[in-house]
Amino acid sequence: MQNSFSNWLNLNEAKADKIIVYHGTSYKNLSSILSQGLIPNPKQRAWSEDPNTGFYQASRQSLEGIYVSTNLGTASGAATNAKNREDMKNGSVIVVCEIQPKTAFLDEDDLMMLDRFNNNEYQLADLFCLLIKDPHDEFVRLQFEKFLESFKSITSQYEGMDNPQLIASLHDSLWNFFKKSIQRKVAYIEDYTFSKKLRDYKINVEKPNATISEREFLQAKDVLTKSLKKMANPYNLKDRNEYSRFTSRINSPIRFSGANKIIAIVHIPFDYKEQPRVVYGHVPEDFVKQYREAIGNWNPIN
Repeated sequence: MQNSFSNWLNLNEAKADKIIVYHGTSYKNLSSILSQGLIPNPKQRAWSEDPNTGFYQASRQSLEGIYVSTNLGTASGAATNAKNREDMKNGSVIVVCEIQPKTAFLDEDDLMMLDRFNNNEYQLADLFCLLIKDPHDEFVRLQFEKFLESFKSITSQYEGMDNPQLIASLHDSLWNFFKKSIQRKVAYIEDYTFSKKLRDYKINVEKPNATISEREFLQAKDVLTKSLKKMANPYNLKDRNEYSRFTSRINSPIRFSGANKIIAIVHIPFDYKEQPRVVYGHVPEDFVKQYREAIGNWNPIN
């Protein structure tokens, strides 16, 4: 069984076609992109921090990698976020890339729903205490099973994700993500609730620090998405129409040649009434179609 699954996975990976994706960024990065391409860990990111982080909202801080999407609107939105904070008068830049799907990680935002599997403060405090005192407790087991069902539901759009051996191979990554999700939320509950649960379970530990918990949660999410690299890529989508909304990240540079490469760069003015400028390359038909649908008329300045 394991061999047949591995063979299926390797065969799927080998025959994956290249796809067109888009990366949105600030205009101030254009010179750097033209000279060295896209790099996975730039000094400045659009989502270097997230002021809305809290009990119901995990940090959306960017992880290492180049974020790309088959949806031009998604890439344009990321670029808008960057330009509003840095140089909005200069507009934004869309980098058009041709990539191998197997090199892309699942966008970690797809896993954000896993953080919502339990929003009951008292149960979360119970889970936190039990994970310290007795991680094999029946309540912990039932909650982890609930968490696993959420994971299977989120990833059900991909072929092969229902394979029991794959889930078994991901057990450690999923368990760690589960624990860090609980820790992250407990960091935001009321001190009284937390202290009461400590007394109930007769344990003495400090309440988790929110900043540290958010960082460890992001790290756990990073490990899980990397573990899913071979499976959760566009080629394995059951419905190929879903390509239109696939977002992912790539942890290696994207230059002007190679398996993953830049094929065009477009400067979009802040005022969408002005026409865009093709800075580099040849813009594919998909870009033109999506541009007209999401942004406006396409009469570029070359």
